[in-house]
Amino acid sequence: MPGYIHLDEETLRDLIEVQQLQQWKVAAILGVSPDSAESHKKFIAKYKLPFDLLSDENKEVVEKYEVWKEKNNYGRKYMGVERTTYIIDEKGRIKKIFNRVKVEGHSAEIQEVLES
Repeated sequence: MPGYIHLDEETLRDLIEVQQLQQWKVAAILGVSPDSAESHKKFIAKYKLPFDLLSDENKEVVEKYEVWKEKNNYGRKYMGVERTTYIIDEKGRIKKIFNRVKVEGHSAEIQEVLES
């Protein structure tokens, strides 16, 4: 089952990724981010998502998965979620990790792993 660490609800890249992820009928998809549960509810309703987004406001999950990282944007340093996809098999084992995910082509990469 692929899971992914969901970065930011309203970015265009995420919307493209959501559309790509919706095509999979054979995999369970969970999104996780430090955004609030209320924020997730609105996002799920707005885009009619067929999967859950889990709120991790205390950052337990993102820290355990080691995706809460220092980021640098035009010299400004801050903490944030590094876009990461974990594909987890039916026994709960991590089958594949995609770090620093770029949306372009990522859906195809995931599909290739699911079909292997």
